[in-house]
Parts: sequence; C-alpha cells; structure tokens
Amino acid sequence: MGAERRIALFLDRDNVHERRFFEGVQRYVRENPGWRTFNEETLLGMPAGELPSQPCDGIVGFLRNEAMAQAIQAAHIPAVNVSRMGMDSGIPAVMQDFTQCGRSAAEYFIRRGFRRFGYLSRRGGMSRDLRLGGFRERLGQEGFSCNRFSQPDPLPQGGNWAQYQEELLGWLESLPKPVAILARHDRFAARILAVCEMGGFRVPAEVAVMGWGNDETVCPFTNPALSSIESQWEETGYESAHLLDRLMSGEKAASETVLLKAGNIVERQSSDVLAVGDPVVVKAVSFIEEHACDPIRVDDVVRHVSVNRRRLERLFRRVLHRPPNTEIIRIRIQRVRQLLTQTDMSMTEIARLCGYPDHRCLGITFRREMGMSPTLFRRQARRRNGTSSWRHESSQAPASAAIGVA
Repeated sequence: MGAERRIALFLDRDNVHERRFFEGVQRYVRENPGWRTFNEETLLGMPAGELPSQPCDGIVGFLRNEAMAQAIQAAHIPAVNVSRMGMDSGIPAVMQDFTQCGRSAAEYFIRRGFRRFGYLSRRGGMSRDLRLGGFRERLGQEGFSCNRFSQPDPLPQGGNWAQYQEELLGWLESLPKPVAILARHDRFAARILAVCEMGGFRVPAEVAVMGWGNDETVCPFTNPALSSIESQWEETGYESAHLLDRLMSGEKAASETVLLKAGNIVERQSSDVLAVGDPVVVKAVSFIEEHACDPIRVDDVVRHVSVNRRRLERLFRRVLHRPPNTEIIRIRIQRVRQLLTQTDMSMTEIARLCGYPDHRCLGITFRREMGMSPTLFRRQARRRNGTSSWRHESSQAPASAAIGVA
C-alpha cells in the first residue's frame, strides 16, 4: 500500500443532503483504503480564497465561491467540486442531472393526465434553476405552460410565516384546477401541502404536489405523504471520490463535468391521482390500480368498463398516451419495486403477490422495464439507504403510498 492520502472534505454536516454526500465518499474510502479524510468544518466562515487549514493531497466537496476555487487551482491541489456556485472555475465537477429531474416530473404529471402546472422556486436564489428549466422544456413539448411562484428559503430571520402563508395561498387560489405543482425541494413542497390544508384544497384531486430530494425526515410526515424525486447525493459522493482518486494518480479528467442520471420518482399520496376527464379511462385505471396484481388482462378491463377493446385502446392512447396493457405493467412494476425496497421477500413470493406466474417471468419483465434485474435493484436500494435488513410486508405502508414510478 502506498503512502496515506489526506483528503479535505468541504461540506456542511448539518445539511441532510450533504451528510448523504459524505456517506458516499466514505463508502468509496471503505472500498479503497489509503485515504484519511478530514472535514473542513470552518468552510462556511472562511474568507473567500482561503485554502484548507491542514495540508492535504486532494479536496472534494462544495466549493461555494469562485475565489475558493481559484485559490485551490493556484495551489495545484487536485479537487472535485459538487456545487454549482463553483462550476465556472474549471475544476472538475460531479453533478446531478437536475434538468432531467424537471423533465421526469413533467412527464409523470402529463402521464397522469394533468394539463395545468405550477412551480415553486426559491426567491433570491441562483439565477438559473435547472429543475424549472427541464420542467418547462418537457411541458412546452406538449404545448403546456408553467406558472412560477417564488418564496425565500430559508425564511428571513424574524420573518412573519403567516405573511408567506397568505402569499402562497393567494397563488394557489389563482391557479385553475386541477393543477400539478413541482417544488424546488421537499421543504417547499411541504409548505404547499400545509397551505392546501389551511385553504381547503383537496390533495391530490385539486392540487397534486411533488418535491425533490425524497427527504425521509419530511416526505412521510406531511399530510398527505409527499411524492418526491430521489436525490443522488450518495452516488455523487462516491463518484466524486472516484474521480478525485484518478486525478491524484495523475489522470486528466475526460470532461470538466460528470453528469449523474436523475433519481427515481417516489410516488406517495400527494400526487397519486388520475386527472383526466374521460369517465371510461378513469374507471378503467381505477380498476387496474385495484386489481393489477390479481392478476388481470386487458379483456378483464374491457368487461369492467363495458366498451369494446378497440375503443378502450383508442381512449387510452388519446388520454394517457399508452395502451391499457402498459398501465397494467406499470402498476405491477411499481408494486414490485415497493416490495424489493421495503421487504426481505423472495422473488418467488414477490412474483406471486404481483400477478406473475413465476420469478422468471417477473425477472424478464422487470429487466425490460427497469434496465436491471430485481436483485440488482434491491442491492442498489439497500446501498442507497445504508441498511442491510428490511421490514416485513406487514409493517410497511399501504401500496398506495408506494414508491418509484416505472
């Protein structure tokens, strides 16, 4: 083993996302011994342009100002940045695809039948919100627009929360219903849900809400439980450490920015609604959601709604842009993902509960829809959540509170 390398971590451990980033770095360190990390905890109070307080061989983390990045470059210290504030410095960066997050949210809402949209952004924040950009881009492709509203984050010290509630309530009242709203992050989405309750708006029937981050200290405890896009902070930490390791070994970065794929949508009650006006499609989808795992076929749906199959197929494609069979598969895979994530059930048990004749058939369908085997999906979910034991089915939330959308 070579000499130990000292790595300065620039992060704020009081921030839940940055703690997950730290966990990703530490996972890389465990797999690749020889690093000694220290947290530059004075970072937030350091004068602009000041270097780490201890000698180091590499730096990874949130370079929050250009002066800091320039000082690191001048000292020729290998570094990897994960903050957008330092992206123009030329230091190699690892970033999440926030634009794709916005596109995914728009696609989700469109597939659920929404035609009116809103976005709650941060007032006085960065001039370019990539999630909003992706959201608007995908909506625009279908001829839809997005009504944007902003609020400060965090709220000003000593500020009047009632005033901001009234502002948000006024915005919600101005939006035609039903409306689907994406919030910049989960805390903003939680504000929307609180104001919906105060104003008497039905969620998700009138106002469907989605956040970003899938913060487990927030999403399960709102009323109703909040749908959210998973952040990829642990993966960002791991890939940043991997890139830094290569830079310290003399390798040049192939690209200045490594872009990680967007996280999955974790569907909970705040968005779990079909916002279409066609009564046949609403009745059909409700039947599919209730019976998809029995199992059922498209002919069963046809009998339930009392229309011929050709008309049902035509209505589904016009309203939801997908055939009935695809909707059956979507609901089944959604349930499979829940059981893989939240239980220790075998593949045979999961196949039986989700409408598949055996685990082989389940595996073929899951791989086609998700691009990986059920076993790999479960392994990655456990790694993200940092746990090796899972609750049994009887102790978990209902299926309607489910998980990622296929």
